Amino acid sequence: MIVVCGLGIAAGLKENAILLYTYCAIHSSWLIAVLVLVLLCWFGPSLIDKYFEGLLRTMVRNYVSHESLDEDSCLLNHIMKEFHCCGVQGGRNFFSAINFESTLELDDSTVELEYPLTCCRYNQSGIVESTCPANFTTENSNIEVGCQKEVQRNIFSSTWIYVLIVGLPLFLQVVLTVAILSLVFGGSCLNIQCCRRKIRHNNDWDVK
Repeated sequence: MIVVCGLGIAAGLKENAILLYTYCAIHSSWLIAVLVLVLLCWFGPSLIDKYFEGLLRTMVRNYVSHESLDEDSCLLNHIMKEFHCCGVQGGRNFFSAINFESTLELDDSTVELEYPLTCCRYNQSGIVESTCPANFTTENSNIEVGCQKEVQRNIFSSTWIYVLIVGLPLFLQVVLTVAILSLVFGGSCLNIQCCRRKIRHNNDWDVK
């Protein structure tokens, strides 16, 4: 960004058309990218939400366990721990998980899981409540919190913040760019007009 700003300043001071066009091209590409991001945030959530819901349902259907190394299990475990959620709309979605391994060896005892271990509430140290996963409740787990809404809420709120942070300064820079172009090319036109007037004036004196 600093380099681009320096390019714009140099272009304005030297009245170099090539530098100005390069500066405008770079800013235009950034502006287009931000506009695409704004349109995506405005019109895209429903489309992205439907796609993500289908993706989540596939991961839940193929889910095995918290220790499984398959792609669906690894990704879903990460999502549920990161966003503190469980399943698509909640833990009940795992009732249809045909590959779910519900038997867990825990502290020399066998526990029959109703939901995945990663549906328990986690912090940086691990599982928050020792009663989970032996007994899932709404207090010690996220079985009533669906990942679809949590991911959508977190991602799109962050996206709008990014759009505001990046878009507003970029818009101001575009306005400044237009002002620089107007001054430079406007000044050039005035210089050309002055030269023409001088030539005409000299020609008139020559005729006289």
